[in-house]
Amino acid sequence: MGDNLPYLNLGTGRKVLKIAMGAFHRCAILDNLKVKCWGWNSAGELGYEDSRTRGDNPDEMGDFLPYVNLGTNAQIVDIAASTGNYFESGGVHYSCALFSTGQVKCWGANTQGQLGLGDTTSRGSTVGSMGDNLPFVNLGTGRTAKQIFASNLSTCAILDNDLLKCWGNGQLGIGSTSNYGNTSILTGDNIPTAILGERKVISVSGSFLEWSAGHRCALFSNGGVKCWGKNFYGELGVGNTLTLGDEANEMQNLLDIPL
Repeated sequence: MGDNLPYLNLGTGRKVLKIAMGAFHRCAILDNLKVKCWGWNSAGELGYEDSRTRGDNPDEMGDFLPYVNLGTNAQIVDIAASTGNYFESGGVHYSCALFSTGQVKCWGANTQGQLGLGDTTSRGSTVGSMGDNLPFVNLGTGRTAKQIFASNLSTCAILDNDLLKCWGNGQLGIGSTSNYGNTSILTGDNIPTAILGERKVISVSGSFLEWSAGHRCALFSNGGVKCWGKNFYGELGVGNTLTLGDEANEMQNLLDIPL
């Protein structure tokens, strides 16, 4: 450790603006607003139109590691990498990028519609699936994103109106366990925002490993916090171990955590 621990080489003269830590892969936004990803690549989550792992052999990092092709004139300002576990193999590993325009693209595994593209087809592992061929996520009429967050099977975006919209597998904060983003009908305006009382969300966090916890917490502009999802050990902070957010009216009645 210390001075003996080398810096990560992401290319000559390059500096990192932000890094996303997935369970088995990483992505970084560099100072030229381009993205590089490395690590496990079972479902194309690195975005290099193959399934080859990077970073475990010589001459794979630094200038040898290519930029992820996200399309013409892409400038990336936020990045997210899924936290899915190894035992779920390639079904959960994916990445998302937020463009300077407020648009979002996601690639990798798509078993639950977590890419938000109206299907369950994975992207990023086959030739021609990235770049301008990779569609933007439909966030709704006139809507753009300010921040993005990836779990193992679902994705969330804080929208330009400060509301939270999530898609993919059921824990979306909408009072049901229905998936969204997995069919052409369940995209865009047809994806409801999380039921949080129209309050301004400034950050989202939580544990997303379905086998251990699987919950989310939203931080509001007034400092309040609400959590929903699985609650095995009281991690929702509501004084019990009941799962919340999977049934009607639970989100409407969800109180801030007393801190």
